[in-house]
Amino acid sequence: MMIATLTIVGAIAFVLLMTFNWYFFHRLDVSFMEWLRNATSRQRFAAVFDIVMSIALALEFISVLLIF
Repeated sequence: MMIATLTIVGAIAFVLLMTFNWYFFHRLDVSFMEWLRNATSRQRFAAVFDIVMSIALALEFISVLLIF
């Protein structure tokens, strides 16, 4: 039961992360690559972390879809 709960929480986190990404990147006046060129090292680290988490949570979300 605990693993199923964690899986559902991971799927919800993925949906929230994708919503945040959509909102952030659609609000930009420039492309993502242009933004990345002008970003600070902290912003670049956050972008790389966001990409890694998006991939990990996408795999978790796919596992939820395959279970149900």
